[in-house]
Amino acid sequence: MINKYVPTGTNKRKYNINDDFLINIGPIQAWVLGMYASDGHILEGKRAVSISQSYPRGLYILQHIKRYLQAENPILTYSRAVPRGDAHVLRFTSPHLVSDMSKFGINREKTFKYRFPSALPSDVVPEFLRGYLDGDGYISVVHKRQDRFSNHSYLRASIVGTNGFIDDILKLPMISHGSVRPLRNSVTHGDVLFYGSNAMQICQELFRDDKLPKTHKYSLYRDYVDNVYPHTPAMTRMRKIDIALKKLKEGVSGLKIAEEIGVTTSTIYRWRDKYDSHS
Repeated sequence: MINKYVPTGTNKRKYNINDDFLINIGPIQAWVLGMYASDGHILEGKRAVSISQSYPRGLYILQHIKRYLQAENPILTYSRAVPRGDAHVLRFTSPHLVSDMSKFGINREKTFKYRFPSALPSDVVPEFLRGYLDGDGYISVVHKRQDRFSNHSYLRASIVGTNGFIDDILKLPMISHGSVRPLRNSVTHGDVLFYGSNAMQICQELFRDDKLPKTHKYSLYRDYVDNVYPHTPAMTRMRKIDIALKKLKEGVSGLKIAEEIGVTTSTIYRWRDKYDSHS
């Protein structure tokens, strides 16, 4: 049902919006709820909702939310000095949507009291957390020392939230392997950190749906998977094994192969015995 917002004191609605957007919660609705749970604000009077994002990548997110909501409301842009970048704001009035969001804990008190929504269907938890991470989280690649074969880089991910929210999501199987730390200068908020293979695991869960917006954080993850992960130590080891086995079959001595790829001769022959026993 697409209704028109009726401004206070008038009988004419200014902008169309789909008031029934949250009647059925699928992956798209869960992602949008995650965004509003992290970055949304219920305005005074509990009739209107606002969400703001920075930079072109933030505008990209708001454009998708606007399209999903079938909202005709304009996205407002406020100029700010570098490095903060322009602020983009999507604001709409819909008592019906505000009421539906409240069922998922999104209300005026959520800043310091937000908890993981028990009303959320279990099959869309990854999409909700993906939206939440797109709002209040980060993904980065940590670069360590490099050598000829490996860049020794690893993925890092974090989800930021109230202490209660953090306690709640730690009970989820996909989150339980994260490590918790308090936020600096805050007694009410903390974050869950994931490193290396744990970060890969959580990102694979959260970014499983290719139909959701390809946000900046999604792009960071995909860039790592496509361009960095193949050169990490675990993947590099497999590549070295392939090289060693191939050269052994070509008649190259184990000593020469070991010198070329930077391992011991005994390692070369151990790989041969383990992975190519019929050579």
